[in-house]
Amino acid sequence: MENTVFKLVRSSWMLLRLIAVISSSIAVILSSLLPFFLYTSMSFGYLLFLFLLLSMTAVMFHGVLTHLFNDHTDYVTGTDAKSPGVLSGGSKVIQ
Repeated sequence: MENTVFKLVRSSWMLLRLIAVISSSIAVILSSLLPFFLYTSMSFGYLLFLFLLLSMTAVMFHGVLTHLFNDHTDYVTGTDAKSPGVLSGGSKVIQ
């Protein structure tokens, strides 16, 4: 049971590639919300809610759906079988 949970956590981490998602998506979200923070009278609580909502949505779309679709396409086209590395052939999570 413990080994199965470890494999699930490891696979999920590899699928999300959270560092890439955070560095690209969160930077865009922060730069988009900064003018609202500086030049409007929106409350900090509302802006924090928007930030959290947009961050969760970015992780969902960018981290899960995009990478899952990419891994599936790599598996179907045979790229995973022909490629030796993670960066050039997907994470092989769905295999």
